[in-house]
Amino acid sequence: MKMLWISATAIIILAIMIGLSERIVGWNFLGLTVPVILGIVLINLSLFLWIFRKKRLEKKSGFAVVDERTKYIEGRAAHYTLMIGMWFMLGLLWYIWLGVEILGLPKLETAPAMIVSLLVMIGLYAVLRWYLNKEGDGE
Repeated sequence: MKMLWISATAIIILAIMIGLSERIVGWNFLGLTVPVILGIVLINLSLFLWIFRKKRLEKKSGFAVVDERTKYIEGRAAHYTLMIGMWFMLGLLWYIWLGVEILGLPKLETAPAMIVSLLVMIGLYAVLRWYLNKEGDGE
């Protein structure tokens, strides 16, 4: 069922991206940004629906969806993500101050810096949650 869900999502997203690129915006770099963003939104929606369905099936079968261990692991992952994310953003501030103002490196705009920070924190949380879940309760 998992492979069917992934395959169907990929086919739908690919068809929409190709259709939008050809008919609406053309095959250039700027024209591809709209279908790519729409594809990312559809991937997130599909992932949300998959997780919602999985949790609903677990609840129906009598398993606890969230137990104490899960809360503990998610709390640790969130704590580490917050700490590392703050250090990452502090590093971006140092880049702006030291790199741009003193060393003359290229300026980093606000939107890309926020997007990179957000992606780093989301990815870090997902990896830490997976790792801590795999590792167990070891302190």
